[in-house]
Amino acid sequence: KLIILASLIGICGFFIYLSCCDDCPTCPSEPMIGSYYVYISNQYQCYHDYIWIIDSRTDSLIDSIATPADDQVGIAGITPDGKYLVITSSLEGSLLICDVDTKEIVNRIYPTQHVLFPPGKSYMLAFRDGIAKYSIEDWSLIDSDTTPAGYWGGLFNSMSYFYGVNISNEFIIYDYEAMSVVKIDTLKRIDGSMPLEYYTELSSDDRYFYFLSSPNQVFKYDIEAGYIIDSIFISYGGYHGGLKCTPDGRYILLTEASSDFDYKNIGNLVLIDQASFTIDRRISTLGLNPFYPPGEALPVYGIGITPDSRRVYCSTIGPYISFDLTDLRASLIPELSSDCIGKGLAIGKQID
Repeated sequence: KLIILASLIGICGFFIYLSCCDDCPTCPSEPMIGSYYVYISNQYQCYHDYIWIIDSRTDSLIDSIATPADDQVGIAGITPDGKYLVITSSLEGSLLICDVDTKEIVNRIYPTQHVLFPPGKSYMLAFRDGIAKYSIEDWSLIDSDTTPAGYWGGLFNSMSYFYGVNISNEFIIYDYEAMSVVKIDTLKRIDGSMPLEYYTELSSDDRYFYFLSSPNQVFKYDIEAGYIIDSIFISYGGYHGGLKCTPDGRYILLTEASSDFDYKNIGNLVLIDQASFTIDRRISTLGLNPFYPPGEALPVYGIGITPDSRRVYCSTIGPYISFDLTDLRASLIPELSSDCIGKGLAIGKQID
């Protein structure tokens, strides 16, 4: 009887486990594959711009946002709640604040060139000749500082800091809550020499600073030690653009294109393993170039990554490219015109 009772308890426990795993916070489970709004800015035949809206699960075009006529627009960012899209306007030299639900421009901010959205905060950081803090509730100016002029970068993951690098290769850490400088250093090797910085990214654990430099290397800078501790040669004649870490902390992603503007030879997404700081693989765009015979590649530039780290979107000289990091393949977004020019993208909220 005891054996039978124990068996029944075990069977019941097993079915309870199965029924609760999806919602129980103590049961480990795989993250669900997300479906996210992807906002893509395209300049169509140099006449009018549109913001295309893509479903990341299917890579299908689901809607669009018309922007002012005769203006060349890009995308600066999106608020953490996915409600407002921040659009750059070359005609007005400003930021256009667009409500993604109504698709209307609800505000304008002058003049700004780069923005960051601290997670969990109700304000936006805007950069040009200094730093300004704007409320994302009514877009009013909250605070400003001219101290970190010339520094643009990204946010730390665990602290209220942003980082940036200026043209003198000075590396800054700035507290955006206190509006004060925490640290300024130079991006130097142990011997004191300084490679020229191009594109930058912070490691997922906030310990290291990665930057792309000539001659085609990615450097690893130890923030606490204050110098470069490692580097990778990543080029075989290519031009390298965006540099970004995946949200799950696994990869550093780097875009690769032909350096001689031939537009036919090189077009890759380079996957660098963040833990070992070694190149894991390249995902090629060979055969996807609509402007040349089959077998040629599309150059790849800017990067946008979905929060589940499964999809990567990159701008090119024509249509946008979608990379699937689960099956390591590249594909075109079929419904976007091939005569568009990629000018920016942002990943929005999850689709219900």
